[in-house]
Amino acid sequence: MATIGDLLTFISRLELLRDPALSHHSHNVSDMAVRFARSALGSNLDFERLKLAARLHDVGKLLLPQKLLNRTGKLTMEEFEVIKKHTTLGFDLIAPMKMGQSVDDTVLYHHENYDGSGYPFGLVGDAIPIEARIIRIVDMYDALISTRPYRAGYSHQDAAHIMHENQHFFDPVFFTEFWRIQK
Repeated sequence: MATIGDLLTFISRLELLRDPALSHHSHNVSDMAVRFARSALGSNLDFERLKLAARLHDVGKLLLPQKLLNRTGKLTMEEFEVIKKHTTLGFDLIAPMKMGQSVDDTVLYHHENYDGSGYPFGLVGDAIPIEARIIRIVDMYDALISTRPYRAGYSHQDAAHIMHENQHFFDPVFFTEFWRIQK
């Protein structure tokens, strides 16, 4: 029987073969989420589950067309709708593996915005699991500072500016704490 470690190794190899940037991003988000949560929450969270959920948050992208993930131009509305499916595809992929509800929910809900404008369900506020609210912040930060096929990475200052303009997406307490420890 394969262990969770075996599964992560397998997924890492798939990511590296298919999209090294996705692998790098997933590792960054995992490390950053745990560091942030330890600072913000102390010992009030299962950090191993958070690390696993963060590592797997974009696993559904492995099932998307490569040409969309590496697109250098702006996505059409239809293409963006396909990209948005990575949350439900990821959930469907990992749920049978029984890694725990918090891991499954984080993969599914990590693009939900605190103000209800996110996807896939438009959840609002505390209806979004705490792990997904944490990953929402660090995922966006790492996505902004990382170079993508369609743009160079932003500086820390520019990423901070963009995120502050969109702070309604994030849990306000976590958002404040994230920037407190980023300084």
